Amino acid sequence: MWVRAVSRVFRVRAARRVVGLGVFLFTLSGALGVIYYLTQETKAVAGAYAVYRESTGFEAINTTASDLGWDTTVSSAALFSIDAGRTNITLSEAGHYLALYNIGVEVQSGTVLAETQGYLFVNGAQSNYGRSSCTMLNQNGHTECWMSGATIIETTAVDQAVKIQAQRTDSGGTNTRRSGGDSGVTLVRLDDSWEFARIREFYYPLSILQQYYQQNNMQEELQSLSQEMQTLDQRMLR
Repeated sequence: MWVRAVSRVFRVRAARRVVGLGVFLFTLSGALGVIYYLTQETKAVAGAYAVYRESTGFEAINTTASDLGWDTTVSSAALFSIDAGRTNITLSEAGHYLALYNIGVEVQSGTVLAETQGYLFVNGAQSNYGRSSCTMLNQNGHTECWMSGATIIETTAVDQAVKIQAQRTDSGGTNTRRSGGDSGVTLVRLDDSWEFARIREFYYPLSILQQYYQQNNMQEELQSLSQEMQTLDQRMLR
C-alpha cells in the first residue's frame, strides 16, 4: 500500500536570483523518491539603480581613447557590480537600462581649440548612442567644459559590462585632463515591457566656434558655420 505525503520545499539560488518551489513525493518503502521543481526567475524591480563617481580625477585625456574609472560607489542595487579596476560595471540581468554620465574636463596648457569626446561601451562594443563632446579655448577664463551622455541600452545576456571612454579629438596639442570630483555615471533598470525611443541630439557650440574663427580671421569658416546652423534650424522647425 502506497502512502503519500506531500511537503513543500523552497530553495533559493542567490546567484541567479531564482526562487524555486518544489513538491517532494515519497513512499513508506523508501524505494521511490522524486523532487519536482517548478522554477520561475524573478527580475529586479524596475527603477533599481547604481551611481558611481570619480572623486580623484586629474588623469590625462589623450588622443588615444582610454577607459574612465569610478573610485567611489555612491549607491548600488544588487544587480550592479564594478570590477577591481573600477572601470567596468557589470549588469547581472539582461534587459533595458537607462545610462547617464557626466565628465568634467579641463585644459592645462595650449591656446588653440581643445575638443574631447566620450563614448559608451556595452559588452565591449561602442554604442552608436550615448556619445558626448565638449570644446574649450583656454582663453578668457574658458578652461573647463563638461561632456554629458544619456541613452537607453539593451544587454542581451547576463553579466554584460558597461564602461565609458574619453578621448581628445583636436589636433592642436593641448594638455587636457579630467577634472577632479566632476564625473559620475548612473544606470537605472527599466521594465522590458515598456516601449522605448532613442533620440540622438547633435549641435554646434556656436558661440565658442564663432569666437575661435573671429580671433583667427577665418571668415570663410565662420560664414559656412552660420549657414549650417540656419539650415539646421529650418529643418528642426519643419
